[in-house]
Formats: sequence, structure tokens, C-alpha cells
Amino acid sequence: MASVSNDLGGTRRIQFIAADRSRKTIRLGKISQRLAESVKIRVEALVSRQITGGSLDRDTSAWLTKISDELRDKLARVGLVDAYEAITLQQAIDAFTQKRGGAVKPQTRVNWGHTFRNLLEHFGPNRRVTSVSVRDADLWRAYLVELGLATATVNKRVRNAKMLFQDAVRNGWIASSPFEDLKAPVIASAHKQFIDKKTIANVLEQAPDAQWRLLIALARYGGLRIPSEALALQWTDIDWDKRRITITAPKTAHYAGKGHRMIPLFHELHQYLLDAFGQAEEGQKHVITICNRKCTSAWLRKMMVGLLRRAGLEPWPKVFQNLRVSRETELAEKYPLHVVCRWIGNTQVIANTHYLMMQDHHFDQASGLAADHAAQQAAQNAAQQAHETPRNESKVQSLADPANHATSAVCDNFRLHATAAETYLMGPAGFEPATNEL
Repeated sequence: MASVSNDLGGTRRIQFIAADRSRKTIRLGKISQRLAESVKIRVEALVSRQITGGSLDRDTSAWLTKISDELRDKLARVGLVDAYEAITLQQAIDAFTQKRGGAVKPQTRVNWGHTFRNLLEHFGPNRRVTSVSVRDADLWRAYLVELGLATATVNKRVRNAKMLFQDAVRNGWIASSPFEDLKAPVIASAHKQFIDKKTIANVLEQAPDAQWRLLIALARYGGLRIPSEALALQWTDIDWDKRRITITAPKTAHYAGKGHRMIPLFHELHQYLLDAFGQAEEGQKHVITICNRKCTSAWLRKMMVGLLRRAGLEPWPKVFQNLRVSRETELAEKYPLHVVCRWIGNTQVIANTHYLMMQDHHFDQASGLAADHAAQQAAQNAAQQAHETPRNESKVQSLADPANHATSAVCDNFRLHATAAETYLMGPAGFEPATNEL
């Protein structure tokens, strides 16, 4: 079906009969007879595919990924290689985005965009995907490091590049991905911080209204993602009788069975929900309504940071995420991890890597120091009660005297009004609700 011919000057050419019965020639230049014969075998396989309409064998597909651009152009000119087999990096990116872009969240597309920009900057848009080697993949990763990106960011972009080139493998454009063996482990965040209940109580006191208090409580005591899950929460999602809440999870909605989950109506959340429900307007559908058209993650973080500073606190990293982290860490000490993960909406692997934290009280409990402190506190309380008993008895006897009843009532009334005045005059300054003006 194909033959190798020798020309003057030591050059060689392959002649073959195409599927349309026309005779065509591929000029190979000065190469060895052995190499020319190997090319002839691949040409015959390509012609056979054209005639039968079948798929290429694995060896020929792999051979196509390794040949030079010059030889590929010669194969393309005689119609043996389709245009998609010489696809460029830009074309691969466009095809990947068009096929998968509609099934992911906007932030995921943004992350892909950063990766694709780095690929195009390094390789160029017209670089053929078949010419990207394993060494090229290693050099691209080194290029990301030279840009000063964090290790976690570099690994994330490598994983995105692996998806892109794996998609090229599935499309038949390349036989194997040059990024396949490139390591890109998920690294635990270095910004985890446990926010205890005392701290969050201080923040809640500074919140401007019931809506903000509930939003913070949903993150810290409900473990909700902010803003997506909190903004999706509706009053009909709350089962007050069974004390359960149905959470809509937009982030995981594209996974089968992961679009919703059920959590308990935790006792820490109950009062904040009741307060917000009491102030809800008739017919109000959503639980959280403080947001407007500028209600983005960045806007909420900005407002939350301002709230922390009003409370006299140094803003911690990932202001909402660490509230969710703290809640899962807290729950994992009381309930089985598989149950907690169902409530929080992640996997045990993700929980162990990115959420659960070791705290100082774990050392105290394991060493027995916590028990010693508890025993000392109990002893101090007992001694204090024994010391105060005579004074309490004296106070009871004094109150039993009818002559002291009037004085006691006057003092109680004075203390009541003094407390109200102190709250009015020395309470925290008012917090103006956020508007569209940032």
C-alpha cells in the first residue's frame, strides 16, 4: 500500500495510494532506510484508518504524539492527519472551557482562568499540545514558583493543568498527559485558627442587628459556608418541631446527592433564629436579607473585619471560614466524625486535612492537668462557700426584720434605674447598617 523510494542526494520519500485512490508523496529528506521504513508502517496505518473509518492502534497514536512538527505538517498536507491532531494549546483550552465551563461555579472558572493564563504566557497560544513534554511540564511548574506563588496555589494550578491535558487525552489529541506524574498534593491551610465561644460572644455583642448576629451564628454554630449557604437558607427549610434545618449547598450541588444536607437546629442557634424570625416581614422568603446587589464574599469580609475591630479584636485570617473550622473541630470532640462531616458538608479526608485542629486543652486533658485544675477550683469554691455562710445567715436575719423591708425595696429600685442609666450612657456606640456605599 505504501513504498519507500530513494532520490538523488540521499533523500527518501514515501509514496502511497490514498483513500480516494489518488497517488500521494511524502518527502522525508535525508533519513536512514530503517527510519523511513518505520514511517512507512505508520503511514499505512493512517491510510487504513481513512479507508475503514476505524480508530488508530495504540502504537500509532503514541507515535503521533512524539513526531516533530515538521513531519506532522507533511502528514497533514497529504490528508493523513486531521486538524484536531495538531491542535494548539489555545484550542485545547477553548474546547475544555466550552465543554465543562457551564457545569462549574463562577469561582472555579476564575481559578481555571489563572491557570490557563500561566500556560499561555509560558508556552504561547500556538504551541501544539502534542509537543508539550514531561520536561516542559516540570519547567512550567518551576515557572510558577519563580512567579512567587504560594505552594498551595502552585499545586492548585498544576492540578488544573492536569485536568486540561487529561481532557486532551480523552479527546484523542495526545496519547498521554505530560502532567500525569507531576505531583501536586493538597496542602493544609496555614491560616487555621480556633475561635472560641467567648470571643464570638464579644463579636455578637457588637453586631448591629439580629440579621448580622444570625449570620455570624450560622457560621460559628451552624458551620455554614458564607455567603452561599447562608444566603440560600429559607424559613421553610427550618423544621421547628423536629429541630432540624435543611441546608442548600450551591458549592457541591453538581455532585450527585450533595446539593442538600440536614443539620440539627443546634441549641446555640435557636435564639438567634427566633430573634430574626420575630423581625421578619410578612411573606419574607429568605432568612438572611441584609445583602444587596454588592453582597459579595469580599463585601461581607470587609464588614466582618470592621465588626471585629469594633469589638477590640485583631481580625483573624479567613474571618468566616475559621468560624466554620472552629465549629467542626468543636463538634468532632462530641460526635462521631462521619456524623459531623455529614452536618458540615465535607469528607473525613478534607476535615482531617483542612478543618480539625489540636488545641491546648487536649494536652491538659491527656496529662491530667485539667483534672487537677478542676479539683483545685472545686476546693476553692467549697472553702469560699464555707467562709461566706455566716455572712449569708446574718443577711437573712437582717432581711427577716420588717424594719428593713422598706429600705431593701428602695435600694432595689435605685439599682434598677442606675443599671438602665449606665447601659444608656456607657453602652457601645451605635453601628450603622451597611449600605451600598463601601
